[in-house]
Amino acid sequence: MGTDVNPKLKEMLKELHELAHQIQEERNRGEPSLLNLQKVHDKIQQEGKVSPYYKSRLKGMYSTAIADAQAEAQLLQQAIDKIAEIKSYRNKTVTEPKVPVMRRGVLMSMVHKDAANLPLWKASTRYEKPPPLCGCLQADTSYIVPKGKYVAALVKGSEGEDNWILAEVVSFNSTTGKYDVDDIDSEEGRERHILSKKRVIALPLYKADPILQKECLYPVMTTIMALYPQTTCFYKGVIHSLPKDSEDHYQILFEDTSYPDGYSPPLKVAQRYVIPFLE
Repeated sequence: MGTDVNPKLKEMLKELHELAHQIQEERNRGEPSLLNLQKVHDKIQQEGKVSPYYKSRLKGMYSTAIADAQAEAQLLQQAIDKIAEIKSYRNKTVTEPKVPVMRRGVLMSMVHKDAANLPLWKASTRYEKPPPLCGCLQADTSYIVPKGKYVAALVKGSEGEDNWILAEVVSFNSTTGKYDVDDIDSEEGRERHILSKKRVIALPLYKADPILQKECLYPVMTTIMALYPQTTCFYKGVIHSLPKDSEDHYQILFEDTSYPDGYSPPLKVAQRYVIPFLE
């Protein structure tokens, strides 16, 4: 990586390294509990019955094992979040020199990478609920999108028409209640827009697991907006099918009058770029 490593990146990598050590230490600490639990089960199998003594002992051992697993899961989630933070920071520092003009292929690669790097949300306990901006879950109206994050932004086109575009937050003015955002796909470099909160939609911060968090996915035939493949614009469509696993995508039918039924064939769109439809 060289001797002139970015100080902020160096600090984040150090934090990730420390988390990796903590995860291994937590795993090592919990292994004896699992081994003892297996030994007790072996004895019960040999005796062919579960005595009151073993019932009581198993209850305590399972409680310990669950607590150990939850502690390790929390550390793993912290590590996943830190990796996502590092990837986001590196992507930003790598792409910044390409402004004001970015080649189309590089831009699309960056858009795809942003979706691929979206972390998968995992509960640290069986009772923990997914947070806002996990899959289809929306943020509270008081939520302010941080600087540097991508959003869907409703802007005026060259002929006065409204378009939903992929943009990057530059700042938020709490006095006026408006965002400054940059169009990431302007042919003449970053084109800035000043928009009210109602013209900005936060993108998901976590992928939902289609198996464990079905409630965080848009139901089939829901009307939504999604980023049309190989573009940086959001268009109206409906959900045709859901992701089958955490690496899979939605299948979207986009409204398109050039087709007999008024919709395009099913097109794949990542969870990162599927948002609620606003009238």
